[in-house]
Amino acid sequence: MSNARILVYSDDHAVRESVKLALGTKVAADLPEIEIVEAATPWAVLKELDAQTIDLAILDGEAVPEGGMGLAHQLKDEVPDCPPILLLVVRVADGWLATWSKAEAIATYPVDPIRLPVQVADLLRKRLSQAAADGEAAVEGAASGEPAVKDEADKPADEDADKPGKDGADKPAEDGEAVEHAAAEAAEAAAAEDGAAQTADGGDSAKDGAKAEPEDSEGEPKAEARA
Repeated sequence: MSNARILVYSDDHAVRESVKLALGTKVAADLPEIEIVEAATPWAVLKELDAQTIDLAILDGEAVPEGGMGLAHQLKDEVPDCPPILLLVVRVADGWLATWSKAEAIATYPVDPIRLPVQVADLLRKRLSQAAADGEAAVEGAASGEPAVKDEADKPADEDADKPGKDGADKPAEDGEAVEHAAAEAAEAAAAEDGAAQTADGGDSAKDGAKAEPEDSEGEPKAEARA
């Protein structure tokens, strides 16, 4: 199990040293050993938290040029997955400021070597258990996502072609119907053309008959005249 990294921020070296002495190297038997990371400026704090390797931050509320309360409020608003923060304050009455700063816990000066490790242990347990739960959820999500990716890769390029009722399955039947329909239309067109031709022939025959009839009638008088 890797060490739990605790950031201690204060411009006062004596404050940082008192926190280190109170915490020692292990705050609880069920937790890993701790590693203290010291920061004397707000910029050093931001750099460490941006690296996302800190499990808990202890900030001095009386630090200068920027106190721990204002810095805590900034960190909670700007740092993704900000670790829990414990504020060191002079008076318990300053607790309302700690609430505004969004810190998870407060401890008063002078540093209590008995109470402070207990508070730190409680915050670390919550942080580490949450990190473990997030890790398990990520692993489960990745494992459940693999078959889905595989299924997509093996999926036919055109699923609809294999489904009944779709173009791929019914296309031969539709093509046969189209051929039959075209043949029927061609037969109807041919029949219409034959009918038109027969009508035209009948009209010509009637016309020829009409022409022949006057010739016969004209021929008869000529025959009577010869007689």
